[in-house]
Amino acid sequence: LDGLAAAAGDPLIGWGRMPMDGRNQFNDMGAVFVSEDGRSWRAIPIDHAVNAANASSISGVAAGPGGYLAFGAVCCEPESPAIWHSPDGSAWTRQEITGDLAEGGFNPARTVSGADVWVAAGTDAPGTTGTLWASADGLSWDPVLSVELGMPGWPMDVALTADGFVAIATITGPDGTHDGAIWTSTDGRDWQRVSEDDPALVGQGESRLDRIVPFAGGLAIIGGHGSTEDRRQCEGISMIGELPPAPQPPAISCGWAFDHLWLSPDGGRWQRVDPADARGLHPIEFRKVVGGGPGLVLLGEASGPESPDTTLFTSPDGIRW
Repeated sequence: LDGLAAAAGDPLIGWGRMPMDGRNQFNDMGAVFVSEDGRSWRAIPIDHAVNAANASSISGVAAGPGGYLAFGAVCCEPESPAIWHSPDGSAWTRQEITGDLAEGGFNPARTVSGADVWVAAGTDAPGTTGTLWASADGLSWDPVLSVELGMPGWPMDVALTADGFVAIATITGPDGTHDGAIWTSTDGRDWQRVSEDDPALVGQGESRLDRIVPFAGGLAIIGGHGSTEDRRQCEGISMIGELPPAPQPPAISCGWAFDHLWLSPDGGRWQRVDPADARGLHPIEFRKVVGGGPGLVLLGEASGPESPDTTLFTSPDGIRW
């Protein structure tokens, strides 16, 4: 099970994989798992319009106009992005991807929806451009915002709030450092950048925004923050091509960003929170964060002596855990 989608009054829908012996080289298939009560589950393979040599994969499920969308890909003969639609979560039909999205490549990290529009956030194939696409029916998609990312492969994310949509990305600022960037939209199609001069997001140091999570207290962004000196040192020692030849290439891993949270009550004013400032046992890794209870629930590594250990934390505000 890779993820879980839930909406008030709707069934719970999870997604992941299930075994299907002899179907393809992997002997499995992408699947959704449906439950009305969270206790009894039905496993449903996502195999419509997937030939016998191929396997499907699901990267997310979202509820919206006319039912549900499962978005993912088919591998490997040929390999291509794919979308399946279901009116109730039980029967899934693969849809033809049309519009500008079909021509520009479809690699969504997240899809959300309002009353009459779907919005998907993702990157192009090289990973250098983040894009938001919008669709009225989940079938025909048009780009509504394109952003040059601060580093290839960094994500772009989008979420739905009571006031509309919020999108985040990491860009290169005027001073050459990495900054957090935030856009808002009331209709999912017209976007405006906000908080451009907020010192919690831009300026000195390196910031990386990964995921945005709405909760009762406002908005939380999960990402990383570090010094420009550390980032430049990592880039320097990672240039494998400049090292002298060796029988085996050296194994190099270097990171400059430590997990941080950005918090805002309204999306306009932001506070960057370093978990290392907390007293006592606290999270040092934000593997999974969701809104609930009415604050935040976090799964990740803790600061205790047994670290790396996986611990479940709760917080009323994203500061105290």
